[in-house]
Amino acid sequence: MNTYQYKAKNKRGNVIEGKIKGESIEYVYDFLMNKDLYPINIRAYKKSSNLKINEFKKIDNSDWLIFLKNITYTLKSGQNLLNSIITAKEQIKNYRLKSMLNGVCEDIENGVSFSEALKNCDCKEKVLVSMIEAGEVSGRMINVLDKLIVYYEKQIKYEKKFKGAAIYPLTVAVFCISVLVYLINKILPD
Repeated sequence: MNTYQYKAKNKRGNVIEGKIKGESIEYVYDFLMNKDLYPINIRAYKKSSNLKINEFKKIDNSDWLIFLKNITYTLKSGQNLLNSIITAKEQIKNYRLKSMLNGVCEDIENGVSFSEALKNCDCKEKVLVSMIEAGEVSGRMINVLDKLIVYYEKQIKYEKKFKGAAIYPLTVAVFCISVLVYLINKILPD
């Protein structure tokens, strides 16, 4: 599937720009027409070769946790989903997550569900996508987001425990190797 960049007008005459994945330009044209958007321009999307260093940083569980907490708080305060995502996106420092959320916002503006928007933006977190889809179907999005927050907090806790448990064996291994190198270089040659 290719990614296409489009410019279209809605019924009010506002120009909307965005990206969408599709098999062909005709598919994108039909998709936009079905969403009551009138295409002005559709072209193949070419990603810029000017890569920032932050683009290579993966999306950590802590980034997802911050996003989920922010979106949950804003939803509980009475904002709609799109405004909650936009508000939460402003708090995110991770470039990859921020650019993914830009695509999610565009998709939601075009009438795509939150879970489908995450899938369209190549979200690798299968648990997150599945849980959000379940929240949309059941109508209990805030409860699902609360459960996701607990899930990511536990994931972060387990990661810290694993790193802490791995430090001692690594320290012992480095010490043993350095003693072995010392013995081979200093004692054996004599």
